[in-house]
Parts: sequence; C-alpha cells; structure tokens
Amino acid sequence: MGTRSNLGDESDDGQPRTGVDAADARPETPSRAELFEVLQNDRRRAVLECLRADGAAPVTDLTGRVAAKEGDAEPEAVPEQRRKSVYVSLYQNHLPKLDRTGLVEYDRDDGTVALGACADEALALLSEDDDASPSRYLYAALAVAAVGLVGILGPGPAALIGTRVWAVAALSALAALVSAELYRQRAARRR
Repeated sequence: MGTRSNLGDESDDGQPRTGVDAADARPETPSRAELFEVLQNDRRRAVLECLRADGAAPVTDLTGRVAAKEGDAEPEAVPEQRRKSVYVSLYQNHLPKLDRTGLVEYDRDDGTVALGACADEALALLSEDDDASPSRYLYAALAVAAVGLVGILGPGPAALIGTRVWAVAALSALAALVSAELYRQRAARRR
C-alpha cells in the first residue's frame, strides 16, 4: 500500500533519475507568460538591450553598461560600489534566470554572456513596447494644443494676440510634432 516501485527510477550509477536531462532542462521556447515575467524587471531588460547592440560581452563589461544605462551615465563614470551591486545581482539572479529561459547563453566559467536562441521574441516584445508607448513628442504636441486653445478661448495676455495667429501657430506646431513622432517611429522600426 504506500510502497512505490523504484524499478527504472535509478540511473546506471544508482542515483535517482530526475526524468530531465540537463540539456533538456531549458524549454525550447518560453511561453509568452514566461517572457513577460522575465521582462518585467528593468535590469533584465537592460541586459537584453545591451546585448542587442553587441551580441555578446564579458559579464564585467556588461555590468558596467547596465549600471551606466540605469544611471544614465557613461560606463566609466559609474561608481565602483554601484558597479559591484549590479554585478552581484546579475551574477546571482538575473543572468541565471535569463539563461534558464533561453534568452541569453551565460557561461559562468568563461564569464561571458551572449544572446540566446530565444532572444528574438523577447527583443521583439521590447520593440513593441517602445513603439506602443507615447513619446515626449506626443506630450509636447498636446501641451502646444492646450496653449493654443487657451490662446483662442482664454482672456488675459493671450487674448491680445489674434485668434487666427494662435490657431495657425498651434496647428503648425502640432503638425510638426506629429511628423517628428512618425519619423521617430519609422526609424525605430528600421533598427
């Protein structure tokens, strides 16, 4: 009653079988849910974006680039303490997780990281996210339109300028900003 047969549950060396070889441990392609879970972390996204440019890098170089990206600075300007903190989190957490999902190939022995076989889908998701987010140009266009509307409708110093001048200025600025945004989106798709 409660006894389980061990027949076939041991390998040739007497060790229990796990049912999964190390080579089979990584899924062929991560599910969309797994991709979203991995990509929800800013640092993991930064790793993929840095590797997108180079394809491969030593962990120490990647650490500097990720820390610089997070701090909006050049890699040489990143303080050593910050660099160490980023290195530890990459080494212990983020790179192994990205490696398990096949997004990167992480070789701890050599200390190198390269884009993995499953990275294309994640990079495509990152690109979609960039394209879908409203840009600063859109916000600027809305601000210009609001100022134009105040100029047309509101009293005060803005009322001293004719409504046609405000309307032409606001519409011209809006058209220029929308054109700039469309150009930026097309350039991003070509990358």
